[in-house]
Amino acid sequence: ESQATGGTVGPQRKWRIYIAASSHTDIGYTQLQPQCAEQHNVNLDDAAKLIERHPDFKWNAEVAWQVENYLASRKQPAIERFLHLAREGKIGVEALYVHILTGLCSHEEFCRMTYFAYGLHRKYGIPYQSAMIQDVPTCVASTPMILANSGIRYFGDGINDTRAVTFTHMDRQSPCWWEGPDGSRVLMMFVRPSFAYALRMGFHTSLEAARKLTLKHLAEYDARDDYPYDAVFFNGASNDNWPIEPKLPEIVAAWNRKYAYPKIIFCRYAEFFEYIEQHYGDKLPVVRGSGGTYWEDGAGSSARETALCRNAHETVESAERMLTLASWLEEKGTHLFPVSNKIGASPFPAAAIEEAWRNCLLYDEHTWGAHTAGREPESEFTKAQWAIKSQFALDAHRQSTALLDQGSRALASLVKTDGVSLVVLNTASW
Repeated sequence: ESQATGGTVGPQRKWRIYIAASSHTDIGYTQLQPQCAEQHNVNLDDAAKLIERHPDFKWNAEVAWQVENYLASRKQPAIERFLHLAREGKIGVEALYVHILTGLCSHEEFCRMTYFAYGLHRKYGIPYQSAMIQDVPTCVASTPMILANSGIRYFGDGINDTRAVTFTHMDRQSPCWWEGPDGSRVLMMFVRPSFAYALRMGFHTSLEAARKLTLKHLAEYDARDDYPYDAVFFNGASNDNWPIEPKLPEIVAAWNRKYAYPKIIFCRYAEFFEYIEQHYGDKLPVVRGSGGTYWEDGAGSSARETALCRNAHETVESAERMLTLASWLEEKGTHLFPVSNKIGASPFPAAAIEEAWRNCLLYDEHTWGAHTAGREPESEFTKAQWAIKSQFALDAHRQSTALLDQGSRALASLVKTDGVSLVVLNTASW
């Protein structure tokens, strides 16, 4: 004898899963810095090949440093192919130069983080919409202000909360508008754990493994009453400096052939945020505040180099002010005091200034030592990695000092006096 039972089955969400595929960029953590750079070069080569075979596949360069290395190392046909795919939105280029420890940044250094990517946008038409910082606990309160005023609308914070207390309330409110001290905002996703979601969800293994892990993950969202959205974000494809897994687009293609929903969508980083803004933008919470500076203690373990780099921030900024003013005054034929002869100034050293800032950024990048540094501090790899890392600070110090001398001489040469004199230059704004 059978017994009837009853129940209610509500409509299920038609989930959209956005995979922003990338390989996490840890400069010098798993291999020496030049080897890490080349692995990401190879990834961009392989991404182009996979896109040719799988038109729905997309790849992301997490930081503009990857693209800088690629353009410097590849021949013209490969460069043209990359530029075409980037312009077409098949390869995303994120706006920040490196994954940086924001608490180490001076004001000007933080602004410089977007210069290279914006240059790509202006010169080649590569989309410039979004930024990410991965594998650090959190970011300072000025982050949305810097990004919004640099033309960036979307931001992902892929946190690593090892040894850290993080923006835990943001984890439950993401996606959200993160508002800076001046009221400017970015649409922000606070992602925990930080990266390699495609790997964590089994998309490197098999369709069956991916479905099991992904449905379990989606069940957590379904159980929440504070997540009304129908889209989730899978941040990244693989771990530190890993090669692209060629099975990834194959497994996703097999998934979408077999299942209507959840629908898997490869995306540039910005595309998830565009979808959320279009469908839920006026319903998103607004979050304010700072996450603190938990991993910046690493910089204290190398206090000498850190001091040199922090001084270089201020020195190169002062040098650029003086060089700019001297160049402008000479071009206008204007001088601080009447002079009897035209100044024979050198061309404005834009490349040297950029190189000094580049070394500052690479020193303040979040990788503080090789992965062997804790357990094998005297190994050849640990010491070789640190020799390269520390040289960024030493070079920044040397370059900024030379630029300061050049700038002060250029500006002081515009002042004519009789007899021995001392010219005092104040580069502050007061």
